[in-house]
Amino acid sequence: MPMFARLSCRDIATSAAWYDEALGFATMFASPDGRMAHLRGRKYQDLMLVPAGEADPSPAMMLSFDVDPDLHALHKKAKAAATVGRSHVADLASTPWGTLEMTVTDPDGHTFVFTQRDKNPEVTARMREQFAKDRGER
Repeated sequence: MPMFARLSCRDIATSAAWYDEALGFATMFASPDGRMAHLRGRKYQDLMLVPAGEADPSPAMMLSFDVDPDLHALHKKAKAAATVGRSHVADLASTPWGTLEMTVTDPDGHTFVFTQRDKNPEVTARMREQFAKDRGER
């Protein structure tokens, strides 16, 4: 596990269940005392859920995960999940940099972006043209 995010949660079990139902993150390990859960989406998409403290600030960091090839299936799954706490699933959005993205907020207010390359041929052509221009090619 070369990188993971540690997230403060008000209710670790509830948050872990939401991640499973909404986004397909499996619990790899949960401490017997319920004070930590290690979740995994795909390889290297690891989250550690820990208890929130009284002084924990509001979440301010956004993490992005690649979900190629099927963001549409994940979006459908996430939209079907029950709303828990502050959880929210935004509509899919195309970006100017050639990706399709879904922004998700978890029950404790942490924000994630799930992304895949936009496979629209017009977007692909526009991005290739821009990369060639930036490299000084024709």
